Amino acid sequence: MSNRNKKNKQRSQPVTPDAIMAVVRTLESHTSGPHEALMVLAATAHSFMTSLDIDCIESRTSDGHGITLTRTDDDDVGDEQETGSKLH
Repeated sequence: MSNRNKKNKQRSQPVTPDAIMAVVRTLESHTSGPHEALMVLAATAHSFMTSLDIDCIESRTSDGHGITLTRTDDDDVGDEQETGSKLH
């Protein structure tokens, strides 16, 4: 069964501060600044979401802060207003 048009409802272990810092250090060493690092992170998330056939994923910290990532593909984009930057 496809996960298209469904949120990822899987619960995972909390992300550790060490794991976050490892990703931040890797992005800092392979990019020229915060904007480029964020674009690499977004492209990586899109790649993972595509390979897992997931359209939307939400991540929250224990204090309630979070982010929702929604994957769009060329065939999903119509007359919607463009946001963010082009990845490729």
